[in-house]
Amino acid sequence: MALSDHQLQILLYLQKVESAKKADIYANVNFGYFHNWEKHLGETLSRMVKQKLIFREKRGVYSIKPSQKMILEQPQIGLFI
Repeated sequence: MALSDHQLQILLYLQKVESAKKADIYANVNFGYFHNWEKHLGETLSRMVKQKLIFREKRGVYSIKPSQKMILEQPQIGLFI
């Protein structure tokens, strides 16, 4: 499974802050300009939750899973296959 650039940036940001609201993620991740950013970011976050990359603590609050921290600390060679 290859991660998109946005997904990787979100994972790296969540690794630093432990958990964040959707607005905080948008403010700190270079997501680009979208007219309806909440919809696009929400779809990306929902896909990541379904793929079990992140955990939805409650509505609009996301955190990284402890198992992902170990994966992110290893070299990023296999993420762009």
